Amino acid sequence: MSPQGQDDSVQQGPNSNSGSSSSVGVIIAGSVTAGVFILLLIIVILAIIVRKRRTIQSFNQEKKMDMEHDGASGVVHLPNTGGLPGISRMMLTPVAENSPRNSPLAVRRAVAYTAQTAERVKLENQATNIDQVEIGRPLGAGTFGEVFYGLWRKPEEEGYASIEIALKKLHRSDKFENFREEHVTLRQLQHSNIVRYFGVFMDHNRHEMYLATEYMKSGSLVDLLQILSGKISEEQMVEMSLGAALGMSYLEESNVVHRSLSCRNLLVSIDDSGHYIVKVSDFGNAKCVSGDKRDFVASDIIVPVRWSAVEVLRDNVFSSKSDVWSFGVCMWEIFEKGKEPWADCSDFQVSEWVLRGDRLSCPTDCADDLYEVMTSCWQEAPEDRPTFKDVVQLIGGVMTERQREKGEEEEDTESESEEEGPSAASRLQNGRAEIDVEDDEGETL
Repeated sequence: MSPQGQDDSVQQGPNSNSGSSSSVGVIIAGSVTAGVFILLLIIVILAIIVRKRRTIQSFNQEKKMDMEHDGASGVVHLPNTGGLPGISRMMLTPVAENSPRNSPLAVRRAVAYTAQTAERVKLENQATNIDQVEIGRPLGAGTFGEVFYGLWRKPEEEGYASIEIALKKLHRSDKFENFREEHVTLRQLQHSNIVRYFGVFMDHNRHEMYLATEYMKSGSLVDLLQILSGKISEEQMVEMSLGAALGMSYLEESNVVHRSLSCRNLLVSIDDSGHYIVKVSDFGNAKCVSGDKRDFVASDIIVPVRWSAVEVLRDNVFSSKSDVWSFGVCMWEIFEKGKEPWADCSDFQVSEWVLRGDRLSCPTDCADDLYEVMTSCWQEAPEDRPTFKDVVQLIGGVMTERQREKGEEEEDTESESEEEGPSAASRLQNGRAEIDVEDDEGETL
C-alpha cells in the first residue's frame, strides 16, 4: 500500500466514527421526543377521564338533590329536550352554567333567572321616568342602596304638583329581588304611621331604578333623639312609642313581618300642631306571611343582633312576635334618647347574654309602668309576648293614667288657690268694681 493510501486510511478513520455518533444522537432524540409525546398523551387521556368522572359525579349529585327536593315540595320538572330551548346561555347563573345542560336543577335555575329578568323588564316599563324628578343630596343608605332627596314635579291636569320624596337607589343587580319585594310590600300598605309610597322611578339612560317614598323632614328617629337629648318630655316619648306601635300593629294585621325594626328605621315629621309623627320605613327585609303559619325560618339577612329575639338568635325564626321584641328595644332607645342598646358589648356578648336570660336595664328616669311595657316584649317564649294591638292598648293606658294624674294635679292647684283667697288679679279686678260702684252712687246723690 502506498504512503498515500496509508494517509488516506488514517484520515478516513475519524470520519467514520463521527457518522456513527450522529446516527446514535438522532435515535436518542427521536426516542426522547416519542417518549414525551406519549407521556403528554397519557396525561391528556387521564385528564379527560378525571373530568368526565367528576362531571358524572356532579350530575348524579344534582340528580339526587333534585329527587330529594321533589319529594319534599312536589316540584314538577320541565320536559328534558336535550338542551335549554328559548333560554340564552348568557342568562344562565354561574352554577347553572357549570352544570350539565340536561340537569333539571340547571334548567330550574335558568328558568328562575329568566323569570327575574322578565320581572325587572316589567317593572322598568311600569316605572315613572326619573326626568320628572330633581335629585338632590344623599340622605343615607337603605337595605340595598343609597337614599337621595328628590323633588318630584308630578304632572296634573293643570300644571305640576311639587312633591318632596326620598329616592332609594338599587345599586346592585343581585339585590333586585329585595328591591322588588319591597315594592310589592309597600304598594299594598296605606296607614298614617307607615311611610307613604309613590312607586318606582327609572333612569332609562343609566339603567338605574329607584323606590320613591315620602320625604320625612326630621329624618330618622334615632338621629332626632340624639339631637333633642334632654329637651324632650316623657309625654313626647310616649307619643313616639305609640306612633311606632300603631304602624307595627297595622303590619301585624296585614301579615307583614318587618324583621329590621329599630329607631334608625323609624322616620319622623312634625305636624301643624307641633306633634312628632313617627312612621315605619325600610321594608327591604320585610316578608308577607299567609295562612295559619305566622312564623318562618330564614337566613337571608344579616341579623341585627341587638334588636333580635331569642328565637331569631337561636334558630333564625321570624314572626310578628319577633318584631314585638324589636319594638321593645326601640322603646328602650326612645327613653334613652337614641343611645345604642348594649353599647359597651360586642354582638357575640349580646347574643350570649340574651340567650341566657339577660335583658336591657330600665332607662334613666323611665317610669316603672313604661319599663314594664318594654319587658313584656322581651319574654323568652313568643306566645308570652303581647301582640302589637296589646302594646297599643298598654301604651294608651299609660297615656290615660298620665292625663288623669295631670287633671288631678290641676284640680289640686285650683283648690289650693281658692283656700288661699282670691288671686292678686282677682283682688285688683274686685277693687276696680268697688270704685266704679262708689262713683255711680256719688253721681246719683
